[in-house]
Amino acid sequence: MADDIVFTLTQKALSNMAVALAKEAQNNLYKGRAAALNTSSGMIVLTPRTEGDKIIVDVQAPGYYNYINKGVRGTRGGSGLYAFKKDFPGYGMITALQSWMGARGIIPHAATVHKMAEANNSINRLSAAIAIGRAILRNGIQPTGFLDKAVQTVLQQNNDELVQAIKADIITSMQNNLE
Repeated sequence: MADDIVFTLTQKALSNMAVALAKEAQNNLYKGRAAALNTSSGMIVLTPRTEGDKIIVDVQAPGYYNYINKGVRGTRGGSGLYAFKKDFPGYGMITALQSWMGARGIIPHAATVHKMAEANNSINRLSAAIAIGRAILRNGIQPTGFLDKAVQTVLQQNNDELVQAIKADIITSMQNNLE
């Protein structure tokens, strides 16, 4: 009996919600401090589909999106669902931080303690990347809740549309089954 159900209006409502959710999540990222996900490779794409009588929404996002959403507790403080285990950044993190600094034109320099010490105040990008990585690992990543907030907003805004679509699909399906 479930094979005869047609979810056309429900699929359309879910598709609209998926698009709205992706846009809202990207807007939340843009408003927040999660600049790492504000790139074309950091796009979040939601695609609704059906498998029999089930409606499934596939989420395509960078593998680290949930760390930004839920947060990561540092080794010496911070809050978050996840936790860092080591104080020293790995090769991948150091390389990513170096690329990030290069892409933004960040030129590291050492803070001067004394006026006479201004002669050599530059440090290399590797040392700066290690220092930034250690700070991230120790202090953690604050949760942004960008996706959680987007889900709440979209559900509140589109709940009536989804209910009406499901209701119409059920009525259509019942009429088709009676014929």
